Amino acid sequence: KTGEFLEKIHDIDGAMNTAVAGQLAWHFEEGGCLEKAIQYRQMAGNYALKLSANEEAAVHFGKALALLATMPETVERTQQEIELQLALGAALLSLKGYGAQEVQMVYDRARRLCHLVGTEPQEVTSLFWLSSFYAVRGDLAAALDIARQMLDITNEAEVEILYVVMAHILTGLPLFFMGNLEQALHHIDQAITAYDPARHREMAYFIGHDPGISSHIWAGHILLHLGKIKQARTHL
Repeated sequence: KTGEFLEKIHDIDGAMNTAVAGQLAWHFEEGGCLEKAIQYRQMAGNYALKLSANEEAAVHFGKALALLATMPETVERTQQEIELQLALGAALLSLKGYGAQEVQMVYDRARRLCHLVGTEPQEVTSLFWLSSFYAVRGDLAAALDIARQMLDITNEAEVEILYVVMAHILTGLPLFFMGNLEQALHHIDQAITAYDPARHREMAYFIGHDPGISSHIWAGHILLHLGKIKQARTHL
């Protein structure tokens, strides 16, 4: 009866359910409807993320992952875990910072799962944050290695051009800090060429800055280090 009652609530109003998703998740869990409980935990976490309630979001995603671990292993379960791990990573980035070990663990787990089921865009996202993690920690060689893995995926698979932009930026930055200026400039130029403001500007909400603007800034820095002042001014 509890399950039937909750199913009726589920169908009433999507917007209302989003706002009270955490409460519904608890009721579904108590009623033994674990799939719905996971669904509403994920919904509650996403809702919290939109409100910048990152600690609350992390709690919801963590509970959803714990419930998911009790479910039979299927491709669908793996795909749902990838989504939850990436969402948890987004919350942890704000709570802990790019260089936190918890961030590395979440995105490394997501990357390994993506490799199992072949979800290239999500794997690129995982690699993006892993490369950022190592760069912030000062391990430029590891950051560059992971960024090159991103490039390999974007070259071999049909992925949205946005992921190409991400891959080139994170390949160029370690090369710049390692003193490989010409190679770094090549990749940053590739990012500038691939970037489309109309399509990619919203990425600023995902990574905290506009990748097109950032690419021009880094291109200017690199050109300054190469002594090409006039060319640098065209970017800065």
